[in-house]
Amino acid sequence: MWIRSQDKTVLVKVFDFRVDCCIGLDGEYYIQGNLDSNYDSYILGTYKSKERAIEVLDEIQNKIQSLNDDFYYKEELDTDFKIYKGYKKQHKDNVYQMPKE
Repeated sequence: MWIRSQDKTVLVKVFDFRVDCCIGLDGEYYIQGNLDSNYDSYILGTYKSKERAIEVLDEIQNKIQSLNDDFYYKEELDTDFKIYKGYKKQHKDNVYQMPKE
């Protein structure tokens, strides 16, 4: 899934996510995204409480689940050979913007 960082300076494709706490960030909780299976990572956003970080992680989970839902729209094509009336898959927005605190 594509994620835009909280400060809007980075757009990365993330392999998986985790909530963690780091003393270097004044005890704030952060959401880290692993960029590949080698666990190269990026801090996507920081939050003052573990509960808020988990809420944001829940939002990301809901976004991922909604991307798996198929959305189709009706399409009519008139060609030299035939008129096609059917449904075409529409891709949903698959970029999540990390919210501020």
